Amino acid sequence: MKQRLQLNIKGQQMIIEAMEDIRPKRYSAEQKRFDLILNKVVEGKKDFDSEEMIYITQSLRKHSKFLSLCREEENCLSFRKLADRVERARIAHQDKHHPLKKALTAVTVSASVLT
Repeated sequence: MKQRLQLNIKGQQMIIEAMEDIRPKRYSAEQKRFDLILNKVVEGKKDFDSEEMIYITQSLRKHSKFLSLCREEENCLSFRKLADRVERARIAHQDKHHPLKKALTAVTVSASVLT
């Protein structure tokens, strides 16, 4: 299942900037997957799975930290807000399409309360 992200051109450009900045720092094992996700963003695709959204969020947050160190607070905040928005979309997607994990957690909590 995929989640559609509502990205305008600026949001798409921000993700590309963040991912291109973080790309050289990736390990070779995950480099291929990272490149596939980056290409999807560059092509303008809007549907991403949970793993892809995690890569996007991590890139945005790391780039935001870099901007913070460079004293670019306004840009830093923009990247952080976009990362939060992607993260909220990912969580909503997982809650909607993977209710089993949520149900198992509730059963575990109930069982621990009873003992």
